[in-house]
Amino acid sequence: MKDIKKQFTEDFELSSKKVDLSFDVTQLEPNTKQTRHRFKHWPLVISLGCVATAIVGIAVPVMSNLLKIENKSVNKDTKTYTIEEIQLADKNTPGTDVKEPGSRSEFTKLNEVFLPDLQNPRANALDENEMNAYNSFANKTYHAIVDTSNSENMSYNAIGLYSILNNLYGASSSTLINNVLDGLLGLSETTRKIFYDKVVFANFYARENNTTQLRNSAFFNNEFIVNDDYIRKLTDFYCESYQISFKTRSKEMVDWVNQALHSEGFIDQQFLGLDLEGQSRTQLVLFSTLFFKNAWQNKYLTTNNVKGDFYLNDGTTKEVTYMTHSYHAPYYYDYGSYISVKDYYDNGDNSITFIIPKDHNDNIYELTESVNIFEEKEENKVLGINDDPIMIKMKTPKIKFKTDMEYNNALKSLGFEDMFNSELDTLSNAFSGNHSGTNFHMKIIKERNEVEFNEDGTTVKSVVMGSMNGTESVQREESLDVRLDQPFIYIIRDINKTPIFVGHVDNPKY
Repeated sequence: MKDIKKQFTEDFELSSKKVDLSFDVTQLEPNTKQTRHRFKHWPLVISLGCVATAIVGIAVPVMSNLLKIENKSVNKDTKTYTIEEIQLADKNTPGTDVKEPGSRSEFTKLNEVFLPDLQNPRANALDENEMNAYNSFANKTYHAIVDTSNSENMSYNAIGLYSILNNLYGASSSTLINNVLDGLLGLSETTRKIFYDKVVFANFYARENNTTQLRNSAFFNNEFIVNDDYIRKLTDFYCESYQISFKTRSKEMVDWVNQALHSEGFIDQQFLGLDLEGQSRTQLVLFSTLFFKNAWQNKYLTTNNVKGDFYLNDGTTKEVTYMTHSYHAPYYYDYGSYISVKDYYDNGDNSITFIIPKDHNDNIYELTESVNIFEEKEENKVLGINDDPIMIKMKTPKIKFKTDMEYNNALKSLGFEDMFNSELDTLSNAFSGNHSGTNFHMKIIKERNEVEFNEDGTTVKSVVMGSMNGTESVQREESLDVRLDQPFIYIIRDINKTPIFVGHVDNPKY
């Protein structure tokens, strides 16, 4: 028996040294090599060692009793156990933290995701089908959110919501929901993978003054066995996957998001809103984060700032600080009652489009409610005299705000009622094994954004979370004065002209 105990201890120590318990996302360069655990988490390693010792101590007397059974040392049988009995057994089982879906240890890394090792974003133009499908998605969801939300200064991580819904596709066990997802996301599952590759390679880079990082993760509670096929689908879409104990290790999720957004307190455990007790318990949390920090191509100078009125929707005005600068643009778009004009970031790859009425008496949301704001019409393009560049004189309010948005109502209006119905088992493909009697459904899809426009540039920190329960010249040139002095819409695009972030400003705050 001493030999058995010794061998058990040696095997466990050997396996524990192979474990990668780190997922530090503060590094700007991607994890292109499998990192090895260097025992930075001593408290965790020590606790696992204690568990191993306890198991060995219990195993000896149990084995002795088994030997006393007449004619049988081992009796194989099939029985039904309660969740409480299974959880008790798990507590007495050493967590090996290996990369094997289905383990119910307190922390298991389920896959390896290799993000682009690029200093610069990679241009890979979207084809017509990809652009049409994604623009349609962004437009439908944006208008649905505007219609179901009264949020002031609303901002919307379009690519983040796309990522969450796309990653729910593999979890869906409902043909109806999959059909609605196909219709909203557009493209087939295979072509979405090609499109998403382009998105990731365009939006994962880090330079001194220009950074964009798009990251995704899935955290499974350790109550059920994870479906291997679902993990493979998540890996295909660059989604890091972990299985943890939501009761004891939920801080891992908070840390992952805050590290990905380079911000210590962007979210806390209260933001997660986990259901840990009762019949309906949280079983899966999906995250999509976007960190965007880019300097302006044409600098704003603080010395050029001016005070001025901003015309609010209720007819009143408020004094705000405006930044001013001038630059050349090849064209802008004139839609009669409103215009669409671009400004550019220092990297030359990202741009921001401003959509604003020409008259203070007009409401931009009413003007665009039946318009796809993500598509520009060629017949509305305005070129400079003799096709020369146009001088754009831009006046932009300084803004800084943090907003929370919930998307349940918007998504229900787009056909996803069943996905949020606790009486229906619509997302059970995320798990395998026996989970009869448990209805897997979405509890909430929500977003937290922090947006800042200042003289240095634009900073966006955003997380979308889906929680699943089991219930310069002297020559003559044309100029255009653009004063963002009333509610306006803005759209940030990547190197492939994909709109990754959209918002509107009703009441500038800084």
